[in-house]
Amino acid sequence: MNILIIGADGYMGWPLACQLLAQEDVNSIVLFDNCITRDKVKLVGGNSITPILSFQERGKLLQTHFPKKNIKVVQDSILNEKLVDDLTKQKFDIIYHLGHLRTAPYSMSNKQACIETVYNNEIGFLNLLWSLKENSRDTLIVKLGSFGAYAPTGLEIPESDINLKTNTSVDSEVSVPYPKFATDFYHITKANDSLFARAACKNWSMRIIDVMQSTVFGCYNKYTHDVGEQTRFDYDEIYGTVVNRFLIQGLLGLDLSVYGDGGHSSGIMVLEDATNVLTALRNEEIKPGQYRVINSNPRSYKIIDLANSVRSVLKNAGVMTEISVNEYDPRHEQSNDGKYQVTTAESRFFNENFNETSIELEIQRSMEIVKDHLDRVSEDVIYPKLDWSE
Repeated sequence: MNILIIGADGYMGWPLACQLLAQEDVNSIVLFDNCITRDKVKLVGGNSITPILSFQERGKLLQTHFPKKNIKVVQDSILNEKLVDDLTKQKFDIIYHLGHLRTAPYSMSNKQACIETVYNNEIGFLNLLWSLKENSRDTLIVKLGSFGAYAPTGLEIPESDINLKTNTSVDSEVSVPYPKFATDFYHITKANDSLFARAACKNWSMRIIDVMQSTVFGCYNKYTHDVGEQTRFDYDEIYGTVVNRFLIQGLLGLDLSVYGDGGHSSGIMVLEDATNVLTALRNEEIKPGQYRVINSNPRSYKIIDLANSVRSVLKNAGVMTEISVNEYDPRHEQSNDGKYQVTTAESRFFNENFNETSIELEIQRSMEIVKDHLDRVSEDVIYPKLDWSE
């Protein structure tokens, strides 16, 4: 099996590459990334707590660890049309597209960041689709969408389209995509990507799996552990996911700063579970013209409950910490009279193939990895300075 990973240097891309190379049916991988996350994290004053090799050094490490596999590292941008054309002419069996410029806070930080996010994510994906149309329509695309692009209706989101009835004189019912609604520009690009993918499947008979991914946290992965190179672990207000940020605050003896009152919810998933899903999808039978949605979101949590989970794990390790609420609210997530819509998702593919890793176990495993690197933390970037309404 010949695979291209776009975004192979990223938080999820690196462990995915390690995991795929460990599979017997995978004999060739091209690792493709422009390493933009490294630059953007430095721009906001952050860094990965886990020390990481350069992208080129990572490729050499993998070749040493998997000497019988064909591994190539390409450091460039998906916006490079000629390069993308040259790559798709290799007719990969699967292309994993994880090459998006993240995150939601970055896209809301200023006009330039917003336009950069939209251009990179949407033009980049369109470059890939048009190139595959011309060169390799049979290649399966597994693209990383986002659970955050769904409309927060409070209803369970199916792994399929929904039936819509209208109040017209003629009783009718049609099948339509579950509605998308995002309040930040990053997640709007994710919503648009889904429409681009559907159009490519319908018009060009392409094959695409759209993984609507929940927020992922932690840094443990069996395969990166075996290789000896952990993935990155960010903690700043722009690139650090909420549980990562809580864990670092607690280890530093700081209060866990919950935005608003913590009553709002988010889909949260352990890194290893997320890469297990992506790896398994390489064997899915997808017909020409088929667009398939996978909800990689087995559970949603209230943010205050996540903070309590972190505090509990730290307490068991002898680290005492407190939780602070309503001190910060950059996204305006204050309770609306205590009423929140908790949106959950049908995650049939995950539930039929995997057992969910407990979030407490991942907090503990990540704590063991990062606790020896706390001297790399810059406290200045932990707390929010960005207000989404300003």
